Amino acid sequence: MDELAGTFRGRASRRLVAALAFFTTAWVFCQPSFAHLGRRLRIDVVDGKLVAKGVNTGMPDGAPEIRPFDSVVHDHWRNFDVPSLPNPLFANSFLPEFDVPDTVTSLQDHSLNLRLVDAFQWVHPQLAHHGSTTPVFQPLDPGEVIRIEGAANTSTTTEAMGSLLLIESVPVGGDPDIGILYSIDGHPYDELHVLKFILSAANNAGPTVVAPSDPIYVVLAPDGATPEEKLHHAALFLSEHLGTALVPEPSALRLLVLGLLGAFGRWRRNRYRAAFPTIDRPIIQLTTC
Repeated sequence: MDELAGTFRGRASRRLVAALAFFTTAWVFCQPSFAHLGRRLRIDVVDGKLVAKGVNTGMPDGAPEIRPFDSVVHDHWRNFDVPSLPNPLFANSFLPEFDVPDTVTSLQDHSLNLRLVDAFQWVHPQLAHHGSTTPVFQPLDPGEVIRIEGAANTSTTTEAMGSLLLIESVPVGGDPDIGILYSIDGHPYDELHVLKFILSAANNAGPTVVAPSDPIYVVLAPDGATPEEKLHHAALFLSEHLGTALVPEPSALRLLVLGLLGAFGRWRRNRYRAAFPTIDRPIIQLTTC
C-alpha cells in the first residue's frame, strides 16, 4: 500500500512540476492568446474520415508552420530532476497537443479517443540527412516505458498499448487546446521516440458517421542546450519521412500481391496460347458435391 501511495504521489508531483514549468512558459509566450503556442496536431474531417495535420503556432522551427504532410509532428522532452521523488530523473512534455478548429462543425458533441498501436525509436540518428537516408527503427529499450495521459484521468502506456480519452465532447466553436501529457523515466538522449496512434470519434448525440483516422505519429526528441543535442533537425527529417513514406496497409498489400500474381498468370497463359495455337484445350466441367 505504501508503495502504491508513493507511486501515486510521484506521478502527481511530476504532473505538478511539469504543469508549473509549462504554464509559466505559456504565460510568457502566449499572452493574450487563449491557446498554447507550440506544435500540435490539428484535427479535421475530410471525406468523412478523421485526419490530423501537424501545425506549429510557436517560434519558427525550420519547417512550414502548417506541415505539407498529414498525420505527424514532433516536439521535445523536457528534463526534470526532483530529488524528493522516488525516481528523481524524468522527462515529460505537454506537446504536441491537439486542437479542433471552429470550422470543423461535424465533430460537435463528439468525444475523441486515441488508441496507441505501436511505439518504437530511432537510436543515434544521423544529423546530416539526404534523400537516400532511411531511418532504422527498433523497439523501445527493455524497461523503457512511455506514459500518455489524456482527459478524465484516462491513460495508457507503451506496455499496455491501450486507449485514452482526448475530449469528452467537442463544444460549439471547437477546442483550441486539447491537452495531453507524455512522460518517461530518465533523460532520453541521442534517440527519437515515435508513438503511433489511431484517432477515433464517437457521437454523443446519435450514430457515429465519422471514420477513424489513418495512423498518426508523435515524434518526441530529447531535451538539450543546442539544436544538435535536441536532435531537432533529425526530428524534422523523421517527421517528413513518416508523413510522406508510402507504407501500404496489410490489406492493401495483399490486394497488390494478388493483382500482380493474377497479371502474371494471364501473361503466361497468353504466351502458351500464342506458342501452341493448334493444341486442343480440355474442357473442364465443374461439379458441386
